[in-house]
Amino acid sequence: MLMRVLAMAVLLAAAPPPPVDYSVYFWPAPGAMPDKSMAGVERQFAVVINTADLAGTHPYKLLLRAFAPDGSLACETTTTVAPWPGRSTMKRVAWFEVAYPGKAGDRRVRSGKYLLRAYLTEQIGQGQHAEDTNLSNNQFPLEPPQYAPVEFDVRPGAAEIRCAVPSFPPGPEPRR
Repeated sequence: MLMRVLAMAVLLAAAPPPPVDYSVYFWPAPGAMPDKSMAGVERQFAVVINTADLAGTHPYKLLLRAFAPDGSLACETTTTVAPWPGRSTMKRVAWFEVAYPGKAGDRRVRSGKYLLRAYLTEQIGQGQHAEDTNLSNNQFPLEPPQYAPVEFDVRPGAAEIRCAVPSFPPGPEPRR
């Protein structure tokens, strides 16, 4: 009996750790209408999704970039995302936002299609090992040949665009 227990302990110790996997995506999904929950503002959120069983211990850095119709960088922002438990849960951690004023004279933004990109990087301390088991989902959109642009249509009359993050850490919510 003791030998069985010891053999089981050796097998458990040799088993690979359960996976940790965070990915980045956009919400509403690319191609859908932007979020319009605030009057005069349209948003496209960058979301981080916990797709695995474990939370892990390393934080992640998210970089959100928006490129103007001429290809120049229109805005960018970064934030740190702490790990959290809950398979298939997401956090809206940053967004691209367009404000449309009620007044006609406040139009200062070039209209057209803005391209959004999000990058997620595991923050690994010195002497530590990476936990994320799938790096292929740590940027969106993907690189060619799987590239499908995330476009945000800025209509004429926009007064401001910006990339932003919440002033407090968002809580996890069910993946939509």
